[in-house]
Amino acid sequence: MPPTNVERFISEEAKERFEVLRSFEVVGERKFDVTGLTKYPIFDTMIRERGWEELKGMVRDTNNKSVIMEFFANARFSEVRYQAYIRGKPIDYSPDAINKLLGLTAPEECEVQRLERERKNMAEQDWDELIAKMCRPGATWKSARMLTYAEFLPIPKAWASFVIQTLESTSCSSEIPLKRVFTVSAILDQKSINVGELIANNIHGIATGKKTVLGHGTIINWLCEKQLVQEFEGDLYTATIQPITDKTIDVFMKKYQKFMRERERRDAPEVPHQQQQA
Repeated sequence: MPPTNVERFISEEAKERFEVLRSFEVVGERKFDVTGLTKYPIFDTMIRERGWEELKGMVRDTNNKSVIMEFFANARFSEVRYQAYIRGKPIDYSPDAINKLLGLTAPEECEVQRLERERKNMAEQDWDELIAKMCRPGATWKSARMLTYAEFLPIPKAWASFVIQTLESTSCSSEIPLKRVFTVSAILDQKSINVGELIANNIHGIATGKKTVLGHGTIINWLCEKQLVQEFEGDLYTATIQPITDKTIDVFMKKYQKFMRERERRDAPEVPHQQQQA
């Protein structure tokens, strides 16, 4: 138990919220293990060109789940946007604070935010080009312009996994919401992305919304460590998931190749029975 002089919650409402969060799952974050991606050096190249080395390598094997739950419980009732309170310490999780933590500079314009603003003006051809860039032949948009994760091409699928696990946590991994689709598109097109803004807004949305999962355990624990937040005996911990390696991409490739073989057999013209006998 924590020392009696450390107040864990900013209000009774936050304390009650903490009890609710006990049953919530923490989304396991995922990183690119470039040392294990020798067959697919494109990932290391893209990460280095973006200056995402810290972002790529930040995910740990375990994170303090108790700190994560306290963070979200207090952030929900904070009077200051992008601020939580953990064990006597105010925690700034603003876009600037997260970009500074990751050694990143906010771009003049974020491609993800631009696409969000202009989505209403996108022509049907734009939507067709977007899905063709990321998904295998025959894929279609689902309701609310979501894409099915299983239909992503191998390289975009790896980035989609990173986005929904690490950059913009989501409770559903089988379908990718449009905003995450825009993020994957911006990555593939080498467009500027304000990582701090994406993460901060996602954390704030989880804290104040109705989602039943928690995310960004690594960023939250890292921010708390910078403020010398104490760990207590009895704290709970949660594991992250396996990193993306050659083995991961090989599995994606095999599934895609199998899909294409089956598609070719299905689309092949039938040979008349007389020709088969000849």
